Amino acid sequence: MSFLAAFTQDIAPYQRKKWSIFTILLFHIAGLPFLAYPPTRELFLLATPFTLLLSNILLLWNHSDWNRSFYFFAALCFCVGMFFEILGVKTGAIFGGYHYGEVLGIKFMEVPLMIGVNWLLCIYCCGVIGLRLPFSKPLKAALAATLMVAIDYVIEPVAIKMGFWEWHSEHIPLQNYLAWYLISLGLLLTYYYLPFQKENKVAPILYITLFLFFFILGFAPS
Repeated sequence: MSFLAAFTQDIAPYQRKKWSIFTILLFHIAGLPFLAYPPTRELFLLATPFTLLLSNILLLWNHSDWNRSFYFFAALCFCVGMFFEILGVKTGAIFGGYHYGEVLGIKFMEVPLMIGVNWLLCIYCCGVIGLRLPFSKPLKAALAATLMVAIDYVIEPVAIKMGFWEWHSEHIPLQNYLAWYLISLGLLLTYYYLPFQKENKVAPILYITLFLFFFILGFAPS
């Protein structure tokens, strides 16, 4: 059992949830004005990889079922996300032509490792939100994949403005969103069919926080 899994068992679920939500909201609300204001933006962008990693840790801290299926799912999201991003950067054939800047930290084959973390975080959050929908697993996955495209849609203009990545074309290619949907659909189908406990009360709050965070930053000056 991992340290995070063991630590998770030692703290009451309510306390984990309370402190996780508080920390997520604190970091995003506190950082919002500094990232929106150009003179302070460059300094606060340095915290982006840390904030993303912290959000993922807090999300997983509230996960309860650390079995082999969950470890497989987590590794799959990270590896599949990195694989398609690397292929995309190298060929331009997946999402369209683009390259990553330096904001997101350490890279592997021109893709920041935090991008793999981001795939896990987003897939997990969207999967949890779709859990209570009164539909079949394939339809839940299809609707949750739409949430993936929605959050990518609000992130894209901010990511370009903040230097996360840069497109080689004037406009974001439509194939970017189509690829996001199809890759997400495959991962979400895996999520719903794997046997592990999927309830996580922090996941919807984190998704909404990230969505609003990037939506608001979309109106910030360049």
